Amino acid sequence: MHPVIEILVISFLAATFSRLVYIKTVDRKKLEELKRKAKEIREKLKKVKRGTKTYAELSEKQLDLSLQLSKLELLPSLFTFIPFLLLFLFMKSRYQNVPAFIVLPFSLPVIGNDVGWLLTYLISYMIFSSVMRRVERWFS
Repeated sequence: MHPVIEILVISFLAATFSRLVYIKTVDRKKLEELKRKAKEIREKLKKVKRGTKTYAELSEKQLDLSLQLSKLELLPSLFTFIPFLLLFLFMKSRYQNVPAFIVLPFSLPVIGNDVGWLLTYLISYMIFSSVMRRVERWFS
């Protein structure tokens, strides 16, 4: 199989795995509720004068909500970090000596005109992840 096709398949499988882990580990009702509360507090903070006791209390609540949101959103990373680390080590060993997958007719800043395995993976992973999120929204 051609290396580009392999990278596309790997990125599709990785995006699918990542999305499934997210779906299984994140309580989306709680996430939406926390986001709604955070938005309400931001709106209240805009109306309150800085330096007041009310402002300090709202700021503290906002900080607490931000911490809760971060914990909730980072939970899937605990389950995907090691598998993705192993995947990158595998891909590096497999594709490090493969010449550029795509040679662009123009040069990009920092990247140049050669698109190697890592950039191919990253671009395809982002595309697959985005498509999966949109498809998931259609069915939920």
